[in-house]
Amino acid sequence: MTQTAMNICSWQSYKRADEELNAVWKQAAARAKQSDAAAAEYDGPTDAFARLLAAQRAWLEFRDAQCLAENGKREDSGTIWPLLQNSCLEALTEERTNQLRSYIEMPN
Repeated sequence: MTQTAMNICSWQSYKRADEELNAVWKQAAARAKQSDAAAAEYDGPTDAFARLLAAQRAWLEFRDAQCLAENGKREDSGTIWPLLQNSCLEALTEERTNQLRSYIEMPN
């Protein structure tokens, strides 16, 4: 397999992980909004969705910064950089997907 083929394969794997993250994010966001709606009736606002959204935005920044820290800038690296970067993005994205799954499964 050529380096180009491995780079493309790693990109496709990362994109699949990102699609799964987005699907699970929708479920987690719905759960947070449901929690907010339920709490509004009894306890007042909880801002569960706002907190989850802020966490997700911060996580996205962390993911990108972490992979850049691990792999450096593209222009400072060789042809293997896309493979390394995509693999890092994929691994962290899969971890976050599992975190969001745990959030969905938490008892109210």
